[in-house]
Amino acid sequence: MFCTNCGSEIPDGSKFCVNCGASLVDGGQASPLADIPDPVIEEPAPKAPVSAAAPEQPQQVDQEPVYEQAPVQPQPQVYQGYAAAAAPTYQQPVYPAQAEPENPRKFKRTRWPSSCGTMGILHFVFFLFSAGCWVLYYADEFMPGNQLFSAIIAPRIIPLLIALAIPVLFLIHTKKLAFLTAIPMILMLVMDWINNAELMRMGIMEMQSELYVTNVLPLVLLTILAVLYLIQMLVRPRNAALAVVYLILAIIYMILMVIVLMVNLIQSRYMSGFIVFANVLNTIGAILLQIGYIVAMFSSRKR
Repeated sequence: MFCTNCGSEIPDGSKFCVNCGASLVDGGQASPLADIPDPVIEEPAPKAPVSAAAPEQPQQVDQEPVYEQAPVQPQPQVYQGYAAAAAPTYQQPVYPAQAEPENPRKFKRTRWPSSCGTMGILHFVFFLFSAGCWVLYYADEFMPGNQLFSAIIAPRIIPLLIALAIPVLFLIHTKKLAFLTAIPMILMLVMDWINNAELMRMGIMEMQSELYVTNVLPLVLLTILAVLYLIQMLVRPRNAALAVVYLILAIIYMILMVIVLMVNLIQSRYMSGFIVFANVLNTIGAILLQIGYIVAMFSSRKR
């Protein structure tokens, strides 16, 4: 059966056309719904077959990483009193700058000890009085003036000047010129050797054999002391071995000088008191001089 309005095939016995909606009962007239267009139903597009071997993966989108903020740890509270006691803080001391004096004497640190100069002065005083005793002794013997000067006074002028140079050098020189203090010692040693040679030439030491011990042995020790002192003043090593050797030999020399004094006193029992007094003063002056040189020997070491 066909519709009389739109010509569509419809089932037999139908009263309305399923296509256009015309009534077939009234002789095929159009239905009021005939003018309404049929709704267009769009069929969905066929989907592409999905392969089982390659499953669909979600699309990855680059995103910035999100970091979680760590919780803030509370700081422990420390009691300031205990913290200060546990770790004290010391402040560097600040020393005020010392103002230099107007006339600084920088050479004071390099001078010899004052005891060296004091011993040198005492030695000169005793040596001067001993020489005066010799002059008075020979003047008492009514020696002519020219012979007194040539035989007694003149030979003692040079030793007196040498004895005067000892305290002067000890008081004014510095350790940089320490060898200067050895010059008077060496000059006096040369004078003593000349005097002993004169005694030998006159035959006095041949008559008195004990003078070999009382005169020659002290001069040998004094020569060794002069050499040691000169080496110490020129080299000035840090160790005190040389100074200790000098001290031992100087003590032996001073003991020997006392023995010489005793021998001279025994031999001069028939001589004038001036000679005895001169020997005593000369021995005391020599001992004081050795004490001054001992102090200088130990104070000349390099620090």
